[in-house]
Amino acid sequence: MKPNPPFISKARPGFRSREVVIPGTEISFPELACLTVTTDFLSSRVGWHDHPFWEVLLIFRGGASYEFEDGRIREVQGDHFLVVPPGVRHRGVEEIRLPSELMSIGVAAQSALPSEGHSPLSAVEREEWMRGLASAACEVFKMPPPLLREAEQLRRLILEKESSEARAGHRARLRHMTALMLVGLTDSMSAEKSQHPTGPVAAALEFLQAHLAQPVGMDAVAEQVGLSRKQFYLRFRREMGMTPNDYLQRLRLRAAEKLLATTDWTVETVGSESGFPRAPYFCRVFRNYFGRTPGQYRLELCNSRPQ
Repeated sequence: MKPNPPFISKARPGFRSREVVIPGTEISFPELACLTVTTDFLSSRVGWHDHPFWEVLLIFRGGASYEFEDGRIREVQGDHFLVVPPGVRHRGVEEIRLPSELMSIGVAAQSALPSEGHSPLSAVEREEWMRGLASAACEVFKMPPPLLREAEQLRRLILEKESSEARAGHRARLRHMTALMLVGLTDSMSAEKSQHPTGPVAAALEFLQAHLAQPVGMDAVAEQVGLSRKQFYLRFRREMGMTPNDYLQRLRLRAAEKLLATTDWTVETVGSESGFPRAPYFCRVFRNYFGRTPGQYRLELCNSRPQ
């Protein structure tokens, strides 16, 4: 089963691009479709595609955004992972932020699991893994430090493939580390699913969404949710992984992105309706984030829609 790489890499002088793929059959892991590590200093956005297997995409550094065919967009930052179901069409909606280190774990869908072959996972662990994937489809999760360390160890083992093919025990270590990662990913998904923003942070998210196109001061938001400015920033960053200002800007940019795709409004109107009252500032922020102007983004979006 040949995996689709998360990004199409182009080789140019002065830039390094490397991809290592290990099929599950190579390490005698029945559930595993493939392990892939991609190191890029120059990458291109991938078009619409899908996989016949579950894909867990882990990003160690860099970052990217993915769009699913139903319109959902998920941003994956460093130290986070995205769960992509089998058969679900998706694409990268912007060039990957470089340099990047990515690892992909492809796992066979339940209906495609082999009936023979010894698995490193117990039947209970396999069932928990499949339930965890189903509940986490198309969602992004942060890797806690212990899981991140295990992921780094697995990544290093994959990159050692060429120099370790003849070394006794390398395949066994890969098999063992992959099993640990699958169990760790299941635990991480379950834990984060039960830790949605609550209380003041949840109220702040609703307030920011409701006042997206209006000037918003974070002192006013903190007062609205009953916290001091310092308490608000600390709690928001702990629960959301970013500052309230960063969250609001990304919220506005996503709103602008949607308006560019669904309306024929001018760039100035899109910016104003998304909370950017000055067009030059809107264009500068949009270009810094997406790597292209709003007009260029709208044109590319139209040209790349699935037929």
